[in-house]
Parts: sequence; structure tokens; C-alpha cells
Amino acid sequence: MLRFSGRVKRRAPLAGDADEHVRINAIEALGLKRGSAPVLAALVEALHDDEDEVRFSAALALARLGPDAEPATSELVEALQDGNRYVVGRGF
Repeated sequence: MLRFSGRVKRRAPLAGDADEHVRINAIEALGLKRGSAPVLAALVEALHDDEDEVRFSAALALARLGPDAEPATSELVEALQDGNRYVVGRGF
């Protein structure tokens, strides 16, 4: 189980909320944080969400992290095979 601290502790679990809009907002907020292991884990998990917009938000959040997202490179490469062109575009 992941352990979170501070604001990440409050936001990361929301990335798995049942409401897709809550997940999207949590993911967007996490994309503004430094790329700690818990943040990256939540964003990588979101790349596999059933909802296109959640996956898109996760890819965008990882892109915003820049070099901090390097541990998620293989997952971003996988996202290039996504059926949604917006997810693919953010995978670059």
C-alpha cells in the first residue's frame, strides 16, 4: 500500500475516486506537485483508467512534471498506443 504525506496524502487517494470528475481534479492537482513516488504511482495508475479524460489528465500531469516523471517513461510509451488521440498527444 502506498503511503502519502501532507497534501499528497489528501489528493492521491482521490485519484481513485468513483466519480470521474473527482479523479480528474485530483490528477490535475497531483500534476502540480513534485514527482515523488506516491504522486507518480497515482498518475501511472490513472493512465489505465476506463475514462478517456482521466487518462488524458494523467498523461498531461506527467508531462508537466518533466524530468521528475522519468520513472514513468515506460508507462507513457504504452500510452502512445491509447485509442484516444488526446492521450497519445500528451504521451509525447
